[in-house]
Amino acid sequence: MTDTTAPGHDVLPDPGSVDSDSSSGLDEAPVAAADVSDGLSVDECVLKAVEAKERGNGSFKGGENAEACQAYQLAAQYLRRHSEVPAAKEVLLSVQTNLAAAQLRLELWEDAAAAATAALALDPASVKALFRRGVARARMGELSDAKADLTAVCKADARNRDARSELAAVQERLAAAKEAEKEKLSRLFAGKSLYAPEEREVRRKAAEQAKRDRERVAREAAEEEALRADWRRECERLREEARSERRGRREAAAAAAERRAGVDGGGAPAAGGMQVEGGAAAEGAAEGAAEGAAEGAAEAEGEGAAEGGAEGGAAAEGAAEEEAAEEEAPPVAFEDFKKAREEKSKAEKEARERAEEEARAAARHARMLQNQASEVVDGEEELEGLVRGYKKRADGSTTSYFDREVDASTRAMLDRLKAPKRIDAPPADAAAGGGGGGAGSAWNRTGVTWEDKDVSKWASAELQQRVGGAAASLAADERLPRALLGCGLEARVCKVESCEGTATVTSSRGVLRHAFDYSFEAEWEVKPL
Repeated sequence: MTDTTAPGHDVLPDPGSVDSDSSSGLDEAPVAAADVSDGLSVDECVLKAVEAKERGNGSFKGGENAEACQAYQLAAQYLRRHSEVPAAKEVLLSVQTNLAAAQLRLELWEDAAAAATAALALDPASVKALFRRGVARARMGELSDAKADLTAVCKADARNRDARSELAAVQERLAAAKEAEKEKLSRLFAGKSLYAPEEREVRRKAAEQAKRDRERVAREAAEEEALRADWRRECERLREEARSERRGRREAAAAAAERRAGVDGGGAPAAGGMQVEGGAAAEGAAEGAAEGAAEGAAEAEGEGAAEGGAEGGAAAEGAAEEEAAEEEAPPVAFEDFKKAREEKSKAEKEARERAEEEARAAARHARMLQNQASEVVDGEEELEGLVRGYKKRADGSTTSYFDREVDASTRAMLDRLKAPKRIDAPPADAAAGGGGGGAGSAWNRTGVTWEDKDVSKWASAELQQRVGGAAASLAADERLPRALLGCGLEARVCKVESCEGTATVTSSRGVLRHAFDYSFEAEWEVKPL
């Protein structure tokens, strides 16, 4: 809805000018906007606006949001010409913020944003107006403006969990929109290249991933919206319980006040004085009115009763404001509700998994019992020949079926092997390592045990010595010219450059084996004889 009035004035249509088929869905107001404040002073306009506001608060608390919007709009019309007066400005600010709250309940997002904007024109730092305008803008899809409003609310009130939750949802939607715009631009500037098939495959996979991401975001958004709907229903139920409790307390307080007034004797005149002076404010809360009447009766008649009524009206107005604040604030924060719902879902899932696991275990146990079950045999004659797991030894004793019976020859061999053997010292020449017919060391004269010895160091030195002195000669062949080996030649190794390898001697089962693996490089020369 477009704002066509001056700053500080009402931004919504006059209650009397709303058609029956308008987008707000509100009935036509009984008073026309053109003459609602004609002939009234500033104080009278403020009083009329307060009365209309109290009626709106009552409708708002009762869940009659359309009637509350009409009452708030009428209150704003009374003050449209006096927005610069401090008393009128304060009341008008409260009216505009309450109007935005009622329109949010009716999902009139544009009207709620306009009402909150009008409130911010009166007080740019109003946290309530900023929050309600941010929520309305988020519902309309104006995500950047909604983010700015909600960010300002979080900076002003860091403990506002509802504002933080709304801001997180807006930021997530902004990120998704940015990603969609990036994908759109990438498709716009895409062109052919030498790697077109590969690029098409990459784009196809990216498109599938983006589609899955969008579906996931949409699914999460739908789940979030469904959860918020459940949260709103739960809040409404808790509000209704709170209203019932407050109604019961007010009735009890009113009855107690009537009893006290009857005992004091002057209760009826004082109550009448309260009705004259307190006005519509006394109608907002019976408890404050009863207390005001009791105080007026205790002081005096006439002016004393009027003063008591005024105090009762002020108390009633304060109680109404407090109740309106309680109605406006959610009984349970959305984050707490969401956490409780997640914990409940987790507990249900764990219980379901436990039940399934127990069912599977019971099925396994039943199958095991079925497999272990055997046919019942009646009669001793039918048991003959069946293996019961026992057998008789040769000596007549009973033992397990799996017990092995050792014969006499096997037992004699085992006894010989287990018998102790004397270990004698080897002869002196054998201990010296030179004699004997065995192939192993002194302690392994029989050569049965595997034994090996690394002799690489000795082999390297021996190989270098033998190769380093190697030489060969070739006598002259008289049949060939001198140029073609007509003289004798001598070849000799000058120097062994490198010598690498391993050499081992092994003894196994009385046989010696030599393993030798070496490579070397040598410098050599050839000279004529």
